[in-house]
Amino acid sequence: MKYLILITCSLLTLNSCNNKAGKKTTTNGVTYTNYNTKMKDTTFVDVRGNKYPYFSRIPDSLCTSEQQALAKAIKDVLLNGVVVEGNKQVLKFSKEECLAKGLPAKYYEELKNNIRTNNSFFDAYGIKGSDRIKDKLGLDSSLRTLPY
Repeated sequence: MKYLILITCSLLTLNSCNNKAGKKTTTNGVTYTNYNTKMKDTTFVDVRGNKYPYFSRIPDSLCTSEQQALAKAIKDVLLNGVVVEGNKQVLKFSKEECLAKGLPAKYYEELKNNIRTNNSFFDAYGIKGSDRIKDKLGLDSSLRTLPY
């Protein structure tokens, strides 16, 4: 009986660690690997108590000071840390550097997963050249307009 419980627990542990392989996604007949995690049920609340399903949906004028600091950290890491090198999107900051800039660990992990997914997408669709990749990402034009 002890061995049956031990084997069951081991299988459950191994199965829960299986997400690192990613999930195959097909869009317009092209298959790529999606490493993004499913968002948990999270609600973000602004200074007036209004609830939002996504952080980015909170109006700038209603963000708390903590939310403004988080937005600033996200913007800093995305604009200064995400670069295109050799037809791949790369995060040039280490985890420690991102944490020092104020980016929480869960956001760092999600960013790394997004980068892996983007690179898989670029490979699957044959998107080559740093200019084309930067155009697809749109980082420079959309993020530089944020107030934080």
